[in-house]
Amino acid sequence: MCISIRNEETNMMEPKYCRGNFDEKLSLKIRENLKADEKYKNRCSAVKYLLDDEFLVINSIEEFNFVNEDIKKDLLSKNYNSILFFPINKEGKIYASIGVCSKYVDDFDSKTLAIFEEAKQDIEFALKKSENMTYLKLLQEALDKAYSWVLITDEDGKILYANKSVEEVSGYSFSEIFGKTPSVFKSEYHNEEFYQKLWNKISNGEIVETTLINKDKYGKSFYLKTKIIPLLAPNGKKYFIFLALDITHEKKLQNKLKKDLITGLLNRSEFVKLLKQKLNDNKYALIIVDLRDFKIFNQLNGNAQGDALLKDMAKLLKETFSNAFISRIGGDEFAVLTEYSSKNEITASINRLMHKIKHLRNFHNKISANVGIALYPEHSKDIVKLIEKAYLALEIAKQKGDFASEFFSEDIRKK
Repeated sequence: MCISIRNEETNMMEPKYCRGNFDEKLSLKIRENLKADEKYKNRCSAVKYLLDDEFLVINSIEEFNFVNEDIKKDLLSKNYNSILFFPINKEGKIYASIGVCSKYVDDFDSKTLAIFEEAKQDIEFALKKSENMTYLKLLQEALDKAYSWVLITDEDGKILYANKSVEEVSGYSFSEIFGKTPSVFKSEYHNEEFYQKLWNKISNGEIVETTLINKDKYGKSFYLKTKIIPLLAPNGKKYFIFLALDITHEKKLQNKLKKDLITGLLNRSEFVKLLKQKLNDNKYALIIVDLRDFKIFNQLNGNAQGDALLKDMAKLLKETFSNAFISRIGGDEFAVLTEYSSKNEITASINRLMHKIKHLRNFHNKISANVGIALYPEHSKDIVKLIEKAYLALEIAKQKGDFASEFFSEDIRKK
């Protein structure tokens, strides 16, 4: 991604904040050829869209007819295959432009475009109304992962800005939540320990991605796939940017079906119900298996291959844990509940599973996995806490790299 700012004297669009594979050579070409001037239309394809305040979407750089072949060659040499470009206006004038490059062909579909269009509106609104914000930093951070729900708080968590999506999903008007904290959306699903851990992480500058189950103004639950970005402004003040997608419809549909349509395994809600019914005085291991970079695998190989991989994973889990309860609890996550006699027994089963994944026919060296384990009743008798602890262990396993696994321990909380 590269954010360029218009030089008011020359009208040249000067790259200021570039991330990814944008080297000095490419930045120089952008600086020389991207100008808010009609005469530069024959030097850079983006100039027309810059002047007309329109989005430029190129889903195949190879096939697109660039007016400047040198820029095209540079982009292809850096393994870029798709581009999304659009201007940002302030007070009716061109203020900045944003270019997002992807290594995948056809990466910017209509849904992605709609999200960026809304992000453009939100950014221009922020530039107009929030003069105390550090505008360029907000542009950079917000567009790292543009979601439909945009909410900004100060360092104390008090809400400074919320877009229309926040109002539509939560039922609150901006005036009702301005100055309050996001706890106004709080449900009883997550416990205090969960919220405290989340707050500690973002307060320490960590970016957090999680799914939050909230309640709207009328007491109805809604699900948000959320990314929280802490932002330290040059004036020393800290802000938190909440970017999220409303996935309530998908969650409710999944819950009604009870079983995952692709694998035939239990879905998450039915699996949790089963946990509450089946856990007794015996010892159980809750095992979360995560397929690493599954989204990328899907993009490179297609949905059919992705579905085939999920089915093979379900089969491997059934073979490895023959008397267990198994669920597909997320897009790339599986859960297993199995009785055990010793940790060595669990470790041996997981090692067998990892070996099978490594040697999956048609998927050899294309996919890897991580595993997190929490033990009942040793780590918790509470179902929600047991699941949280298995996920905490999974995060540590991910940090260790491909095919790593981790048992929960109290030391994890300190990390």
